[in-house]
Amino acid sequence: PSSAPGTALVGERQSPVFIVDNSAPDIDVAERRRENGRTLLSFTVRDTQSPIQSVEVSEGMNLWRTVYPIDGIPDGLVERFAVILDGDNDSAPVIRANDALNNSVTVRGR
Repeated sequence: PSSAPGTALVGERQSPVFIVDNSAPDIDVAERRRENGRTLLSFTVRDTQSPIQSVEVSEGMNLWRTVYPIDGIPDGLVERFAVILDGDNDSAPVIRANDALNNSVTVRGR
């Protein structure tokens, strides 16, 4: 506004396209079963936009422990897990998953 008419500079610039991902992953608990005296929890973590980055499980009052997918590396949009639970705790474990953009979801396993 302080420039004289016809001397003001105008500029534009377009940024490259980028994706905004505010959606949390989805956790689908397939089953929880006793096998050879141990409890096995099977579940799948999915995200539509960003790769899965980390998954943790907590049982009862225990601390969170990191678990890894069947293929060993949490780096895809869909990851399958088969986790052996500690102890004989009958309460449902809690599963927490984060994607690469740090969107998080927490669910209680069956």
